[in-house]
Amino acid sequence: MEACAVHGDLCWARLGSGVPGNLRSSIRKVSKYSGAKDEIYPTLGPLIDGVTGTYFDPFLGSGSIFLLLVRDGHLDGHAVLSDANPDVMDLHRNVRDRVGDLIERMVLLQKSYNEAASDEAREGLYYAVRSRFNLSKDLAGRASPERTAEFIFLLRAGYNGVVRYNAKREYNIAWAKRHQIEFFTSATPRDTFLATSLALQDAGVEIAVADFEESLRAVKEGDFVYLDPPYFNTMSATPGHYTPKGFPVEDQLRLKRVCDDLTARGIPFVEDNNDDPFIHDLYKGYDVHLTTATEKVTQDPTQRGKRTEVIVTNFTRLGEPPPPTPAQVTLEDYVETGP
Repeated sequence: MEACAVHGDLCWARLGSGVPGNLRSSIRKVSKYSGAKDEIYPTLGPLIDGVTGTYFDPFLGSGSIFLLLVRDGHLDGHAVLSDANPDVMDLHRNVRDRVGDLIERMVLLQKSYNEAASDEAREGLYYAVRSRFNLSKDLAGRASPERTAEFIFLLRAGYNGVVRYNAKREYNIAWAKRHQIEFFTSATPRDTFLATSLALQDAGVEIAVADFEESLRAVKEGDFVYLDPPYFNTMSATPGHYTPKGFPVEDQLRLKRVCDDLTARGIPFVEDNNDDPFIHDLYKGYDVHLTTATEKVTQDPTQRGKRTEVIVTNFTRLGEPPPPTPAQVTLEDYVETGP
């Protein structure tokens, strides 16, 4: 390691440099996950290329963008990875620290499910695992590989890899009526778990359960921030359930204030969100780009069309006063006057 001119502390080797060359191409997310951003990585990747400071990802989710950036050698510095969902961060921690034990537990769950004698038995197993997972909810944030394997099982055997909780902090996604499940596929072989484990073991990677605002307090000049918040949809105008608290409009406004602060301090960010008029109004004055992705959260796979997403950047405004948030951008005003 050597002194870092930007940060005044230690520089780290390029993230992922400890992963053997024959495994590098296998670095990617390890689980089915409805909010994963693999599909728009070709658009996002070039915007985040060549980060030499600390890379902050405070809505880590599946970690797909971070892991693909590491795979392609785009991150040269330190990485702070966090999420407010402790089950999600347990997944990354157990992949990092106890990947062998995690795979062993996953194999047992897959075997039990696939060898069940009937759909009724498979349904019973799914809800038994879900009940056991919810009974151990107080372990979230410090879970064993067994509980993380249950979480991955629920993502695979449940409806479209959706992460959702009720107000009691209980995972409440229904069984997806799958006849078989496969954790280790051509898209996610066992090598993916091993390669991703090694990538997360890098000394330059920090993993934490934290609110996005808390995590970003450590951002300084030379760093880079990638933001992938729970998407906002005016048509439903209800909080998401990615955590029991959800991510209501107040959090979207709080995130906008954080983006304004980053902009004034000269710190670049990239945010992706739903192509919603409210989001367009909220980020008016920033650079807003459109991209498309497949709509995956539908009951009928044949009805999965394309949806539009927005990518917000502040590259052309760094160090300048942020654009003002229009006074009318509140949910109530938008719903009353919007289309």
